[in-house]
Amino acid sequence: MRNKQDASGGDNSTVNQAGGDVNLSTTINYGMGYTEAKDLFMDLFHIEFMKLGKDVEHLINERAEKIVVDYLNKLVQEDPNLIQNTKNPDIRYDIIEAQKAYARLGDQEMADLLVKILVERTKSTENTFKNIALNESLSVIPKLTSKQIDVITLIYLVRYYSFVPTFKMPFDFYYQTLVNFLAVEIPNSEMFYQHLQYSGCLSISIGSSSFADIFMHKFPHLFKDETEVNSFISSYSDVSQLKNKWDNTKMCNTSLTSVGLVIAITNINRIMNYTWDVGIWFQEN
Repeated sequence: MRNKQDASGGDNSTVNQAGGDVNLSTTINYGMGYTEAKDLFMDLFHIEFMKLGKDVEHLINERAEKIVVDYLNKLVQEDPNLIQNTKNPDIRYDIIEAQKAYARLGDQEMADLLVKILVERTKSTENTFKNIALNESLSVIPKLTSKQIDVITLIYLVRYYSFVPTFKMPFDFYYQTLVNFLAVEIPNSEMFYQHLQYSGCLSISIGSSSFADIFMHKFPHLFKDETEVNSFISSYSDVSQLKNKWDNTKMCNTSLTSVGLVIAITNINRIMNYTWDVGIWFQEN
């Protein structure tokens, strides 16, 4: 007598089934849909991470599923065809690592950053400078506190965020973004910045750049010298406090790396709902 055999496959798949003594079903995927992708990443996560024991299984499973669902939802909103790129081994590795990080720490702000970077990473399967920086950022974010991420963001906004001189951008336009990060308490501790250097977010040099000098070059149509900058900034108490911290901590000695740039810009996009493109920093020609 023949045993009854049932097999099923997901969307866009063909099921080939062997009969007789061979109890094996093989699903050959010709395309990957949302459900298949979600189930696959949960299966891979379980294989890699469920060794922690039954007592924490529910919690870490819940976190792992939440971040992959958030990621896939945003990916589909961007372009449903991008799900096919999750077959790429490098992208697949990044997804699993993001699941593991959120399952461990449960930090929602961190998860939001990871998801944004994952979506950007999934747009291309090529081994480019930009994608390498995105990969590294995904591995570094779980090693940082929210305060460290905000300080990296402030360094970007002060040192790197600039305008086309001919536009003669008003200071208030710049302030609308900057003010959202001025509440962070900036540490004086050198170890705080050394950890950011160790994690690959920035480098600390002997030379320094004063806050006033940076602003004089950022707004050449507003200020002729540092005296004018200092006088103007004194009318903004929160910016004045940032200036004091900048000039008297290691902030004035720092330069962001490619990883720091990715994290800072993504953090700005997360908080401000901007769509700033990190790719402008990673031109290879």
